[in-house]
Amino acid sequence: MTYYDRDLKPIILKGGFVYSHARADGVRGQYLSTHSYMSNWRGESDTDEGHLRYFLQSLALNRYTQCIEVARTAKKFSIQFFEALGKQCLRNIELETAALAFQMCKNVGMVYSIKSIEHETEKSVLIGHVNSILFKHDDAQEVFMKSTKQKLALDMRMDL
Repeated sequence: MTYYDRDLKPIILKGGFVYSHARADGVRGQYLSTHSYMSNWRGESDTDEGHLRYFLQSLALNRYTQCIEVARTAKKFSIQFFEALGKQCLRNIELETAALAFQMCKNVGMVYSIKSIEHETEKSVLIGHVNSILFKHDDAQEVFMKSTKQKLALDMRMDL
């Protein structure tokens, strides 16, 4: 959550920077807390904490290309970064990026699961499969039951 003075009136938001008008000193600005480290990341020369902050802020903003870049750069957290990125991409039905992220952390099972559903055309079925992959079986069952392929709910429960 970003706090700012009461007499500031926000004018515009651009790239996570809020421009505000203050009666006393005119227009001034500040970064939102969600963007506080976005312009400070120093790439390979950054600290482990810097990599972590940049990754988490990029992930929260769904900036997946930047997440991949920092995951490749940060040696210490690389596998955890790719794992978290893959799960976030799955939640947002970004299957191609999810598959890439799981491939980078050598999670072959997840890559195979994603590849098996990537050509699904019915939205409900796709969401059901994603929920199942993320171990949200009750949600998956509910979505499958609302789809045209209700038998998938039974198949999933039998597999469990």
